[in-house]
Amino acid sequence: MAARTHRGRHGFTLIEILAVVLIIGLTFGFFLPNLDSARYRRLEDRAGEVAALLHVARERAIVTGAPHRLWLHVEDGAMRVDWYVDEERASRSDANETEPALELDPALGGPGRAEVSLFPPETSERTYYPIPTRFGRLDYLPRDYFFVGVDTPDGFVDMGEVQLVFGRNGTTDYAEIVLADAWENQVVLEIQPLMNRVRIHRDGDG
Repeated sequence: MAARTHRGRHGFTLIEILAVVLIIGLTFGFFLPNLDSARYRRLEDRAGEVAALLHVARERAIVTGAPHRLWLHVEDGAMRVDWYVDEERASRSDANETEPALELDPALGGPGRAEVSLFPPETSERTYYPIPTRFGRLDYLPRDYFFVGVDTPDGFVDMGEVQLVFGRNGTTDYAEIVLADAWENQVVLEIQPLMNRVRIHRDGDG
């Protein structure tokens, strides 16, 4: 009689399957928080770039003596820095040019006494032009990042164009820019005029 041959047993036992599931679970448990943290850091980096544009607008408003704004288009994720000047000044190459200073007339009493013309100043039409630096070029948020909206004194704007204006002395109104990514992470850029700073925090942290 021919000897019987025994084939090896195929498949996994329940204990082996549970061990594999446990290992996979531990692996995901280790990597997922790190992945979420990395995504949040990248979102903060994008928020930092928007905050840098706000600082540029404020500092240039003070240096040039001309109002500046950060212009945003919510749906397109577009942004740039503009300044409020006439066409002639906008076309000049000197990005840090200041308003003409009053000249002193020694006959009026020396230092501290400025000559004042009795004729009204010549005015030309002013409007917003992109500033003559790279910050005046239209820029866009990278893929997977978008503006949720902007909370302004006039209400929350979640579509269309928004402008955040800095006066000649760098003053502005309180506002919040909400930025998000494709993984539902959100950060808020809080413009704090009294402290002259932009605070970045997670949405809901206040």
